[in-house]
Amino acid sequence: MKFIIIPLATWVISQTIKFGSVLLKKDRKEFETMFWTYMWAGGAPSTHSAMLTVTLSLLWHDRGFDAIFGFCLVVALLIMYNLADNYKQQLMIQRYFDQSNNPALKKISKDGLLLNLSGHTFLEIFSGVALGLVIALILAYASFI
Repeated sequence: MKFIIIPLATWVISQTIKFGSVLLKKDRKEFETMFWTYMWAGGAPSTHSAMLTVTLSLLWHDRGFDAIFGFCLVVALLIMYNLADNYKQQLMIQRYFDQSNNPALKKISKDGLLLNLSGHTFLEIFSGVALGLVIALILAYASFI
């Protein structure tokens, strides 16, 4: 059960941190907008990276450095690389929208909607990894795992 509960708790913590930072930056009053902001807020920390890191920590604590852990580490690194690559692709699309003569495309780019949809910068990924490690250390210190 800990492989489900702890990563889900990590998701809640990470999304709450991002949601708080979004609320501090923008005035969002409508419930539906607030709900989707909480569910899909991009930025730091990367929830994907935090959940992967805490799950890897749980796996390491349970099994040590075995073949399963090695495989999961490689998959986690590939996912994090993909997050950075997705961000780079969205950045290229946003640059194209900036140069477009279409006002709707320019508005999407100006509002920053593309970069909030997918991917993360290296700093956002790193902050997610750091959050996952902090949660894992707290749990290990408190003897929950």
